Amino acid sequence: MSGTCFLGQPSRRTFFNFSRRPTSPNRQGKPTSTSRTPKRLSEWLVARSMNRQTHLYRRHYSSNSSGSSPMDSANLAFYILLALNVIPYTISTFASFPNSSPTVRKLSAWIRQNFTFIYTTADSKPWTFLTAGFMHANLLHLLFNMLTLRTGFQILGFTASLAPAQLVSLHLAGVVGGTLVSYLSTGREVADAKSTGNRMRQFQAEQRRYVGASAGVSGVLVAASCIAPRFPITVMFIPVAVPLAGATAGFLFLDAYLLGNATSFVAHEGHLGGCGGGGAVLSCEVEEMSREQGNVLHRDEGSRRMERALLQFIDF
Repeated sequence: MSGTCFLGQPSRRTFFNFSRRPTSPNRQGKPTSTSRTPKRLSEWLVARSMNRQTHLYRRHYSSNSSGSSPMDSANLAFYILLALNVIPYTISTFASFPNSSPTVRKLSAWIRQNFTFIYTTADSKPWTFLTAGFMHANLLHLLFNMLTLRTGFQILGFTASLAPAQLVSLHLAGVVGGTLVSYLSTGREVADAKSTGNRMRQFQAEQRRYVGASAGVSGVLVAASCIAPRFPITVMFIPVAVPLAGATAGFLFLDAYLLGNATSFVAHEGHLGGCGGGGAVLSCEVEEMSREQGNVLHRDEGSRRMERALLQFIDF
């Protein structure tokens, strides 16, 4: 779908209508006699935006020409990564049961040894820079990362129409970027411990394990914030919606503030590295698709289109 997208008056069934021409020729933007009074805040916001008949541009970041729904692409990418994260955790969980079979225990031990990133084994096991993103410490760690990843994928799939391969590459780039930054940070810590003769600190740094998909999730959130900075989201259980870019910036500020905190069990440097990896891949994909299709990117207009259309998914 190329060209300009005109937003018309909302119907009773869908709240919004992506048509080539405005459905109402009313130049003053006043509601017609057939319009009904919106009963929900989300309906009122959509109707108010559509009455302005803003001309918005679709952006073409994806080379996917299959005609599938952007949300289907986002869900496919999410389910692929969900399976890659759930399978190792499920095996390790069953292996922790007292009556688990020896085969499951051996498989769980092999996964821990070959998937977890450790500074001392990084040179001999370079694939752990990637596979560490499929390991999680506990159930809450897994749930939080997967729920946040799903949200980021849905935003990117709807606003930028990214293909599943592009979404997965964004996440994996964030994982590798985060693990690489953690590796460099740990190396510096080991060097400092050696110079001061602190053997305990050196041993702890060398044997520290890095697991979790949070670095890749951070990269996805940064990419979504660059494309749709004003997308309204709710953080945790706070009932007030905030712009996506503001929430992402808040998390990044928290990571930067807690960077190097000895009492924290979170690899904050990995989150920052994941942001860099995801942002770098997004820049390459946007530049490539824009050059191939000759499409001019309109970030502000695209984010306004996203805000109006995605209000159908939000019930304030």
